Amino acid sequence: MVNKATKAYNADMLFTLNLAHALEYRADDVDLTSIDDMPIGAETCFAYTFSYDDVIFRMERGWSGSREPFTAQEKAIVEAGEVLPHRPGHDLLIPTGRYRLLQTIPITDEASLRRTAMPFAGTEASGRLYVRLLKENAFECVMQLFLAI
Repeated sequence: MVNKATKAYNADMLFTLNLAHALEYRADDVDLTSIDDMPIGAETCFAYTFSYDDVIFRMERGWSGSREPFTAQEKAIVEAGEVLPHRPGHDLLIPTGRYRLLQTIPITDEASLRRTAMPFAGTEASGRLYVRLLKENAFECVMQLFLAI
């Protein structure tokens, strides 16, 4: 939850994530609202570079991609703790590594995303930010922001 007075996040929304396996996506011309029309279990992802220009926080989209829901076979592999085989054509990725993760409700416009990302990026002068949207069920989507640490 955002404290409107300070724009600070409560600790229960911020996590540290050790991503052991890259998350793969196929290139797709999607936007922040595309997840609404996708099947349950689908994902969209966006890679941004960010920087501060004096006092202005800038974000530029590098790529956008999507991934269809896991098949029954893929679910079994994930549940067994094994690495999923590469899906052909899924060449965009969130690489393995350690990330700060903010999980929140989806934001549907770039200006609001920039306002959310700025305090999340903190004092980093520049970097890469991944925005992942997951359709959890017919009525709920979740947004995750990944920042490498």
